[in-house]
Amino acid sequence: MKIAVIFAALALLLRCSIANAGGVQIGLLNEDQIEKWECGAAMPGQESQSKSSCGIAKYREGSSCPTVVVTNDSSETVKVLLQVTGCGFEQLPNGVGGGGSFGFFSYRGDKCDQRTIDRSCESLAPGHSCSAEIEFSPEQSGSSDGHIEVLATGSGKPVSKAYDLVATADYPPDLLEIDEVIKRRRAELMRIPHVVRVSIGDFDDGVIQVEVAHEEDIPRVERNVPPKLEGYRVEVIEEIARGWGY
Repeated sequence: MKIAVIFAALALLLRCSIANAGGVQIGLLNEDQIEKWECGAAMPGQESQSKSSCGIAKYREGSSCPTVVVTNDSSETVKVLLQVTGCGFEQLPNGVGGGGSFGFFSYRGDKCDQRTIDRSCESLAPGHSCSAEIEFSPEQSGSSDGHIEVLATGSGKPVSKAYDLVATADYPPDLLEIDEVIKRRRAELMRIPHVVRVSIGDFDDGVIQVEVAHEEDIPRVERNVPPKLEGYRVEVIEEIARGWGY
């Protein structure tokens, strides 16, 4: 009986070892590294929790951050979860965790050893890779910090990586004063139930906009915010879409 149990345990261990032969690689790559990776180059060595810089973003404009890439060199299908946090940082559509997945070949010239790159990592087949673009759309001037966590799971031991991002927003001088007011008062406004964001007004730069997730929340929030903050008018509106296409 003991021998049978031992053989069963060895068989399970062997199956997991075979399933993960080659393993899953996760990286955060800049544009030059992406081109080489798409043509079959190995994943550059990069420590988890390392910090990478995004481009400088102008007011109401976005900038690109390094790209998350995942390569499944194991012999089984894996699932990938990606979480991006931080004020102004988000994943663009059709990246990790997006909609339906299908493979396509990236082409980088006649001699390019092309990878099979899926538009989603929701279910990443053996030998397939995927990427997720990250964008920074500033919600305040100055420096902002973001964070990325990636988790790949199969039958074996999960593979995870975490990365820190830093980005800078370059606001015009005439908006810096109202932006400083928002920075000073953001915490107290965000404590009000249903508030999801505080920003400079879209059509009137002398207005502080307090954004809520749903239109029906506007009257509730209006009862809890002052009509003016440090001389600037306050307006409660439904949340404005930002990021890709913003």
